[in-house]
Amino acid sequence: WRESVAWASTGEDGAYDTFGLMPGSYIVEFFGSPDWQGEFHSTEFPHTRDWMQATPVPVTAGGTAIVDATLQPAASITGQVTTFDGVDTENGVGIDVLLLTYNEGAERWEYRWDLRATTDMNGFYRIGGLEFADYRVVFQDPNGDWATEFYHDANSPLDATTVGVTSGNWVADEQLVPGNTITGTVTGFVEASGLVEPLESITIAVGPFDESGYYEHIAWTGTGSDGTFELRGLPVGSFKVQIWDDAGTYVGEFYDDTTDWSLATPVDFAGTGQSQDLGTIELGVAASLSGHVTNGAGDLAGIDVVPMYWRDDGGGGGWWEERWDIARQTADDGTFTLTGLTP
Repeated sequence: WRESVAWASTGEDGAYDTFGLMPGSYIVEFFGSPDWQGEFHSTEFPHTRDWMQATPVPVTAGGTAIVDATLQPAASITGQVTTFDGVDTENGVGIDVLLLTYNEGAERWEYRWDLRATTDMNGFYRIGGLEFADYRVVFQDPNGDWATEFYHDANSPLDATTVGVTSGNWVADEQLVPGNTITGTVTGFVEASGLVEPLESITIAVGPFDESGYYEHIAWTGTGSDGTFELRGLPVGSFKVQIWDDAGTYVGEFYDDTTDWSLATPVDFAGTGQSQDLGTIELGVAASLSGHVTNGAGDLAGIDVVPMYWRDDGGGGGWWEERWDIARQTADDGTFTLTGLTP
């Protein structure tokens, strides 16, 4: 975990100064230019973009620490987004463009919220300051009028075209079509009233899937005070809907009424500009599990506690599967509480 405590910008001569620092050790990051790659100061890992590899800089009371950097030229991804409603083609104004990078450890493409841009009045965008690497690009309309799309003409990160940036500038244009919409209402038993009532602030996430078991959310929203939700901007394809309570009071599920994503009911859109209502989705009240982890001599902090559930294969067998979506780590005193468990 880290938090920025001071900022400065370089002058024409490349020099910078920061003032008012308390004595201590600091990590120094250089960033902000679309023409140069950002990096953390590191004596062991030159030009690293991983803050965990940064070298802490000690600062004493009344002292001055000098940290120089030689930045590397950066690449960029640019392009133009247009929209097509079936009749007219227009500039895609105010479209969010976001990059994904591949996480080798997790073996999946992950959203990079720090690498993004918004199209201008002519539909153009530029994401600069990039290291030379592989990226995938997603285009999202914050208003939901136009369907989310991954470069090029794909509805998921898995099927997207990899943009291999080796130098200079890469052009990635995209044309968006009208988005589809999913609506519904989420309810649950409220202990205070003893009634089943609409639930506010329940998360609804939608994503495509394939036969290999790959599943990735591409759109999210939350329920309002009346329990209703509207998830817009979905592309053509087959999707599964996941519903969960961040507070852990209610059991999360996949539509329709299962905790097993492989048994979820797909929501299909064969065309554009369509809408489907899922009706009322009632969540069950969740159970919780608390405990204390020690090594016999003292408390253990930061230990992963992962619940597992039995997945039936439908043929008399099955296997135990980890539920990392509701996993927790032990606190400083070794205690933990798992919420959102199915009774």
